[in-house]
Amino acid sequence: MQDVGGETSGPLDEIEFWRSRSVNLSGIRSQLDDPAVGAIVAVLEYASSSYLAPFLDLRNLIHRCALPPSPWLFAATPSQVGAGQMRN
Repeated sequence: MQDVGGETSGPLDEIEFWRSRSVNLSGIRSQLDDPAVGAIVAVLEYASSSYLAPFLDLRNLIHRCALPPSPWLFAATPSQVGAGQMRN
């Protein structure tokens, strides 16, 4: 597989990319579940804000997409596989 710069990356690079994406999305989901966000949503509802519906749509999308990470995503590490073998 090639990245934008034309460099070749291996399976462990791909796993690391998706692991990072999973962690990022989980972090966003955690922030959206914060009680302070719930309070902001309540204010937007009270004010009949036009921002509420798009925000709730995005929040619901993130909740659907941020499923718990698969165990396989965190199973393969360079030390377990033999670092140099799977990088290229």
